[in-house]
Amino acid sequence: GQDLAGLGAGVRGIALRLDDPYKADQVLTTVQAKIAEDAPWEARTWMQDHQAQFSVIKMQRQLLTFSLAFIMLVSAFSIMAVMFTVTIQKKREIGVMKALGSAPFQIVSIFLYQGIIIGLLGGLLGLGLGYLVIINRQPILDFFTNQLGFSPFSAEINGFEGLPAIIEPREFIGVFAFAFIMCIIATLVPALLASRSDAAKSLRNM
Repeated sequence: GQDLAGLGAGVRGIALRLDDPYKADQVLTTVQAKIAEDAPWEARTWMQDHQAQFSVIKMQRQLLTFSLAFIMLVSAFSIMAVMFTVTIQKKREIGVMKALGSAPFQIVSIFLYQGIIIGLLGGLLGLGLGYLVIINRQPILDFFTNQLGFSPFSAEINGFEGLPAIIEPREFIGVFAFAFIMCIIATLVPALLASRSDAAKSLRNM
């Protein structure tokens, strides 16, 4: 290779392999301090050499995060629509409760309990299914590639085979908390409207 490149006894570069690749920036600072100012050498990390691939992966993460947030918003609106339907169906019962002296917060709490149950069960079920998908991501990707001829994470784009994943408990908790809060808000809006309904009008329709 040296003869073909006309380097003689020289080399094009020297590579340092680290036990911990995430210490590359620290080692880079040490190497740059030892390189003379007039030396025709430039120290670079593996992150800098593969910046384009990292940009593609970062964009994929951002798009997936946006898609997840959009899906949860759509789910929250669906829950809100269901709760609006429930409050309309229970209009007579709400009128009877208000006529018997129920306070508005008591009526709100009834529907809010339903939203809490939906949020807890739906959030836990989503976390469980998401964990199973992460654990079995490679067989799922193989199914898409072999059976459907579609590779959502192509090696030509990412630069590596398969789909690596790191399970972060904080991300699981954050997604669960966001979904649970959205579910509570989606339930709270129709519950507040139901608590402000006129008892006389509701009883008149019985």
